Amino acid sequence: MSERQDLTGIRTDRPARTDGLLTVADVLADPVLQGGAPEVIVGGAALDVDVRWVHVSDNAGVARLLDGGELLLSTGAGWPTAADALREFAMTLHRTGVAGIVVELGSGQTRVPEALAETCREVGLALIALYREIKFVAVTESVHRSLIAAQTDALGERQRLHELFTALSLQGAPADVIVAETARALGAPVILQNLAHEVIAYETLRTPVAQALGQLADADRVPVQARGVRWGTLVALSGPAHPAGRLTVLEQGATALAFGCLADGGDAEWSLLAQRGIIDDLLGARFASPEDIAARLGAGGFALRGRHCHGIVARGAESAAELAARAQRAGAAVVAARVGDDDVALLSLPSSLLLSDALAARIVGPARTVFVGPAAEDVRGLLASLRAARDLAVSDRSESGPGATRG
Repeated sequence: MSERQDLTGIRTDRPARTDGLLTVADVLADPVLQGGAPEVIVGGAALDVDVRWVHVSDNAGVARLLDGGELLLSTGAGWPTAADALREFAMTLHRTGVAGIVVELGSGQTRVPEALAETCREVGLALIALYREIKFVAVTESVHRSLIAAQTDALGERQRLHELFTALSLQGAPADVIVAETARALGAPVILQNLAHEVIAYETLRTPVAQALGQLADADRVPVQARGVRWGTLVALSGPAHPAGRLTVLEQGATALAFGCLADGGDAEWSLLAQRGIIDDLLGARFASPEDIAARLGAGGFALRGRHCHGIVARGAESAAELAARAQRAGAAVVAARVGDDDVALLSLPSSLLLSDALAARIVGPARTVFVGPAAEDVRGLLASLRAARDLAVSDRSESGPGATRG
């Protein structure tokens, strides 16, 4: 039994899936080909294959004349009749890389041979039957016009994108602006991560951040790199097709980000940006849901569940980066940022390790004062812990001696 599908749902205004190409479904939706009363014998995912050109031939040896990506139009008049020969004919076309086969029933073939249909189903090669006679030349002219128009549109979009991201690079646009522009160009959520998988910047277009981060496994991604050095990954979730190609858009955004990373001094600045963003969003309660903050923390390896977590404030002359390094050596996951004159940090300790006064002093370093909030195991608790530590620091800016712990 052949796989038959209704073609009424095929859209004629669907954009090309890759640079300047149409799909088999796009070609089937062409009014000229629709005049042949087409019926899909083998479709499904095969209809999403790109069509580079249309070729007309009844020759059984047509495969040697093809380069791949062609949609073959034929009456089948010169095809072999034996089942084994038909299977080999279909396999040869598949190995050549044809996009699909359209056979006009009538003088050449009165029905679609079952051996041909079976082989096309096995290899996922689109097979369409036409029940009314049409002018193949009219099909090729119409499809070629559409292909040229799509390619022209793709060229125009690539030029527009090049100008957009070049301007952003020259202006020194920050990473979050470039990521936002990439997301708007794609009409899909875009996330920038460094090599430690910390979220540097994101634009999820109203998709919850936790949901977007949970879908990264199936996303498109390109490296952010320059001069042989890789700093991170730009990731785009599924979304509408783009005339210039989704990967082309991502690559343009990644190039602009790489230039910015070179100018900013590398991925160390990105890591500080990511951690400062989480601290700022917690302190300002700028998050839609606790799950979003938990997902951002988790992406960088900061776990909450089953851990002893604290907000702390450290006062002294050292940097947040030094605090973070010592915390990691002590077995704690850390997110730290400079806020005013103090280092503000989140610590996540294994359940077997408690934040004693001695451990807190070792983490913040010598000759520093540390204010510690109560233990927490979720985002709301961590926010309360961080606020408590800051309240302690604000209320007593000068009374704590060197190395003292308040909390």
